[in-house]
Amino acid sequence: MNVSGIGVIQAQLLQQKSSQDPLEQILLNQIASYETPYEKESIHLEIELKDGTKVSIDYVREGMKKKTFYELERYGDYTYGNNLFSPENTAKRILDFARSLWDGSEEKLDVLSDAIDKGIAEARKVLGSIPGWLDTIISKTEDLVHKGIENMRWEIKATA
Repeated sequence: MNVSGIGVIQAQLLQQKSSQDPLEQILLNQIASYETPYEKESIHLEIELKDGTKVSIDYVREGMKKKTFYELERYGDYTYGNNLFSPENTAKRILDFARSLWDGSEEKLDVLSDAIDKGIAEARKVLGSIPGWLDTIISKTEDLVHKGIENMRWEIKATA
């Protein structure tokens, strides 16, 4: 912890007298903010094409490994603001992407539906233990996506 972190703790301790949070909770909040698990991946590719053109690609991804239950619980009262991440809008984006790949056939729709289900299962696996409110949001999004897939199946039957 750096010196400014100590100053933040001192300020919170002074405020602690008037707050309902116990000292232990204030310290746990500080520790949690400094021990965020990050990971960084990078890939560097150098490719030479048949015509002699050389292409160099650098990709770097940096982010959280996994949110802890404590971190997720802190956002239990999160409001969507502009509704960008509401279950309805998230399901709409997933379905719009699926429609952009769909050729109108039942076979392709089955492949897309399976891929979406695997993606949702993988997301749940990565998130691990999640609070009830987040599970509800994910489940609602999943239900809306399945309804959209069923509507696409009805479109196939309507055109047959």
